[in-house]
Amino acid sequence: ILGRMMEHCLELESKKTGKVRRANILCETSGDTGPAAVSSVVLNTKHAHIFCLFPQKQVTAMQARQLTTMMPKHKNVSIYATDRNSDDQWMAVKRIFNDRSFVTEYNICAMNSIHWIRICVQMCYYFYSYFQVCPKIDQSVTFVIPSGAFGNTCAAIFARKIGLPIHSIVPSTNENDIVYQTLTLGNFSWPNNYHK
Repeated sequence: ILGRMMEHCLELESKKTGKVRRANILCETSGDTGPAAVSSVVLNTKHAHIFCLFPQKQVTAMQARQLTTMMPKHKNVSIYATDRNSDDQWMAVKRIFNDRSFVTEYNICAMNSIHWIRICVQMCYYFYSYFQVCPKIDQSVTFVIPSGAFGNTCAAIFARKIGLPIHSIVPSTNENDIVYQTLTLGNFSWPNNYHK
């Protein structure tokens, strides 16, 4: 949805100004939703280029393949494996966004966990799913959510906060389990043997 919204806005701006308006999208991922963000741009935009960072030693082999196999096929995708963790990547992106003149000059915007619209869209998924299961709105439900950095879980929590009758939210995780480790062990560091 975000890719389509962005393309629509770029087309409106292009018609308004008479010049083709393009966007440069910065995306940072811990691995779980980055491939979806990149796919959204690839499949839904003609006027945007996405630059995506991922922590090379902290994603699964499948997540790395999902990200890196898109780049050779599409001119509007640049994927960068970093030797940092997701928080370091976020700080680098944040520093870029703090340079307002640079952001304006290159028409830079954000996508993925960084972008509030992503959370709003994912909230809609929970409402849609709920109404599919409980069309009479007469009971609460439990959602089990595959999660890495827990952005999707965050969307479920917000959906519950604004009134969706969710009884329980059960995030599940794969090898990308830094949030789980932090919440259960109080350890916010990646193990040395993380990459398999």
